[in-house]
Amino acid sequence: MLIKKNALSILKIVFPIAVLLFVIYQSKKELTNLSFKRTLMVINGLERTDLFILVLIGLLAVAAMSLYDYVLKYSLRLSITNGKVFRVSWIANSFNNVLGFGGLAGVGLRMMFYKEHTKDHKALVKGIAWLTSSMLLGLSVFSIFVAARVLPVDEVLHEKPWLWAVVIGFALILPLSLAVSKIKGRKGGDEENAEQVKNPIFAYIGASVAEWVMAGIVIYLSLFAMGIHADIRYVFGVFVIAAIGGMISLVPGGFGSFDLLFLLGMEQLGYHQEAIVTSIVLYRIVYSFIPFGLGLFFAAGDLTENTMKRLETNPRIAPAIETTNVLLVVQRAILVRILQGSLSLIIFVAGLIVLASVSLPIDRLTVIPHIPRPALLLFNGLSLSSALILLILPIELYKRTKRSYTMAITALVGGFVFSFLKGLNISAIFVLPMIIVLLVLLKKQFVREQASYTLGQMIFAAALFTVALFNYNIIAGFIWDRMKKVLRHEYFVHSDSHITHATIMAIIIVPLFFFIFTMVYHKKTKHIGEKADPERLASFLNENGGNALTHLGYLGDKRFYFSSDGNALLMFGKIARRLVVLGDPSGQRESFPLVLEEFLNEAHQKGFSVLFYQIEREDMALYHDFGYNFFKLGEEAYVDLNTFTLT
Repeated sequence: MLIKKNALSILKIVFPIAVLLFVIYQSKKELTNLSFKRTLMVINGLERTDLFILVLIGLLAVAAMSLYDYVLKYSLRLSITNGKVFRVSWIANSFNNVLGFGGLAGVGLRMMFYKEHTKDHKALVKGIAWLTSSMLLGLSVFSIFVAARVLPVDEVLHEKPWLWAVVIGFALILPLSLAVSKIKGRKGGDEENAEQVKNPIFAYIGASVAEWVMAGIVIYLSLFAMGIHADIRYVFGVFVIAAIGGMISLVPGGFGSFDLLFLLGMEQLGYHQEAIVTSIVLYRIVYSFIPFGLGLFFAAGDLTENTMKRLETNPRIAPAIETTNVLLVVQRAILVRILQGSLSLIIFVAGLIVLASVSLPIDRLTVIPHIPRPALLLFNGLSLSSALILLILPIELYKRTKRSYTMAITALVGGFVFSFLKGLNISAIFVLPMIIVLLVLLKKQFVREQASYTLGQMIFAAALFTVALFNYNIIAGFIWDRMKKVLRHEYFVHSDSHITHATIMAIIIVPLFFFIFTMVYHKKTKHIGEKADPERLASFLNENGGNALTHLGYLGDKRFYFSSDGNALLMFGKIARRLVVLGDPSGQRESFPLVLEEFLNEAHQKGFSVLFYQIEREDMALYHDFGYNFFKLGEEAYVDLNTFTLT
């Protein structure tokens, strides 16, 4: 049985990878003559009004998916506000559109958010399972329309006859689900439970149909924006077939599989390849990537560090899914890091925006028509420095320190102001203030005073700084060499000296910025515990007792940490950014969890890592509950001193 489970887990990884490799191979054959550079230029050339409307429709399409969660809320009677349901739905669905392996991303996120709002976790697991599977119901409805030729795609099905079997298979999902629901309804328990789950499947069918209709409208409008005025019935038919292919491929978000099938289907109907590919890229931007970015904003606001710890320490994202599922373990690791690092990712993107504003001659808004050369040099250098700081800061923002918050606000405001003075990219005018407002709203999440870093993390930060600065020089130099004859004076990249001076300023300003903030916040950090006090130690031991190592507290080289109830004591020493605790707590055993929790919380807030040295076997379970791993350093033995020798 175990071998079968492991084989299934491996198959769940191998299958989507194999599909993805096949899609890449097919795409390479199909798109040989396509220029993706021209595709992006076409999208950039769209009327801003049309693009705005398309983005709005894409956001409405993702918002429509919240209907699933409202059905779940009212069917299970979850005690949660509608606003919170909408945010949870947006996070789960936008992450699902990008990272979902057949909907597993949404399963884990919903389980994590909703389990605090119900006592019946078993019913919640079943409800989320219903919700996830019900996403197929709307697709099944449209598959019935395809099979009945209401959505005519005969050319596509004639070219790929095996698709008939897939369409028929999906068409059968709806009647089978209705039959299963009716059978379960008959076998239901008491009247109260029967009323609680009264016909949720019909509500889920409505939600699913709404989801696929909205998604189909987005892809249709994307084609329309590219000048493809196709019959909406044909477009929906091809869209249904492509969506089925993306669903069964298990590739995250259906990327590649959906796109290739839609491209081939529309080509069979006689439309130009480049316009179709541009439409697909546009669809992905407005339906997947922009909502995903907004989902990061919601995640940054709703996910506190305690919430993420509960997810990270949970051996399963949902009790309904087996722990032997290797694919789930990999996805959980990715989800945890993306969710916890959502704010870090947003700041990193802000850094890229400011860097692009410094480097690229794109649409700009200038407040100084003719910038004096010295001022231009200064603004360029400060803008570049702000961009590099924002690219490095996510390493510490991930740890939610007060220092990182102040540095991020300073760098964002500086990047906006200095870029604005020299000529700011118009898109950044809207993005950067939004990120600043988000940071201000999340200020309470930044509770740690400092953070500890490994040598590897510091090397990574230095490497990131070097690579970003190097790429800036490459990009800016390339633009200067290729476009110096056509660039307007307002664009800063109009002389080699600007690039050189900005680079020199960044090399000086960025390290100085981090050094100053580190020193300022280092002085603000208070010591943990108190100095060794032999008299207080003796009084404590007389009242509460000690252990085999407590007498070493009289040496005076360690600090003391007493629990809030005064019944437990830890002795520790400080080495760099690490606190090494000697042995187990002393005092009354019932206060050991309290003193450990208080000590670890305070150490965490002040940016220290905590190690425990020479603990006893009896208390290993206690440390395990706090997430510790164990390392055997040596042995302790009793010897007969009369016969013992060093030889």
